Amino acid sequence: MNKKDLETLRSDGGRRGPSETVKRARVGEKEARWRQIFNVAHELFHLISWSELLISQIQSNENLFHKNEKLADAFADALLMPQQMIDLDVRGNKLTYSFIVALASKYQVSKQAMLLRLRYLKFIPPKCTRSRGVGGSIKIFRGVYSSGHGRRTD
Repeated sequence: MNKKDLETLRSDGGRRGPSETVKRARVGEKEARWRQIFNVAHELFHLISWSELLISQIQSNENLFHKNEKLADAFADALLMPQQMIDLDVRGNKLTYSFIVALASKYQVSKQAMLLRLRYLKFIPPKCTRSRGVGGSIKIFRGVYSSGHGRRTD
């Protein structure tokens, strides 16, 4: 998130005190629909969790800024792809590429986001996906996994 993406506006056009503010986040209209949805969920984390003190700390500490962005991404993942719902959808199904594409479509997220979520929830072992660095894309999905007995533990 760009630090300029979060604006603070007075809800009454400036006629009341500074404590009565509304926070607003911008979303790119030309981006893919799944990107817009993820961005809204990501920005929701910031709207809910940020305070003036946190904003000033994040602006002066790049490591804290990046950590906060990762928390916002994790929040968006959990909000858009809830673990309980993914468990129900995946249980008893084979995790083929076409099934993962269908899941991504159902949850209105990218295939990459779904693969990362399935990997995080241990439905797919890390060795079956390969990322291209931080923020990179997943390039390979190898194998078909049966999820009849819940998440993988290896």
